[in-house]
Amino acid sequence: MKERVSIKRILIDLMSIKEQVKLFFKEDDKYQVLIKYILEDERLNNEDLYLPTFKEIEKQTGIKVYHIRRQLKEIYDKMFDFENGHVFSFPKTEIWFNAGNNGKHVAFKCMHLNHIPRIGENMDLPFIKAKLGSDYFYVYDIRHWFNGETHTIDIYLKRGFFNSYWYHRLHEAKEKRELPFNDFYDLPEYELKERLGIK
Repeated sequence: MKERVSIKRILIDLMSIKEQVKLFFKEDDKYQVLIKYILEDERLNNEDLYLPTFKEIEKQTGIKVYHIRRQLKEIYDKMFDFENGHVFSFPKTEIWFNAGNNGKHVAFKCMHLNHIPRIGENMDLPFIKAKLGSDYFYVYDIRHWFNGETHTIDIYLKRGFFNSYWYHRLHEAKEKRELPFNDFYDLPEYELKERLGIK
């Protein structure tokens, strides 16, 4: 059975890559009225993600609801066409480090790193010792976000030194659901180790 595509979800997806849509369809007059609306309506630039109804879009653009739905689907399909789809470009890169220790947290942005730290790598950060009480950290998670023309890399750090045994044991416990879900995120590391029988 063919899965039905949500046109509202397509609109949300396209709003997150407006610049890419504009670039890909700059020579295609067929979609310009709808694309111009997506790019320029100030309410769509709101962080709270205002989502207009198709009737509102029809009123603003003069395009009938049926054609709005069809055009959104066509735009989306063309963006991801295997042979002729858009070549995505995210020329802006932001790297954020998020470190925590004993309920205290600090976040800072970096530019122009020659090497992106990977999970398990240890780091010495003397400039955050006053804030967190330690300068030794390790990378325990990395997330990549793609929005507009920006690639954001969030690097999460924990105090101490990486222990591959503990890293794998913790993930095994999560997979086997040995503790309630929230415990993995709410409890300090020493208490997690205690509950999982690691001394």
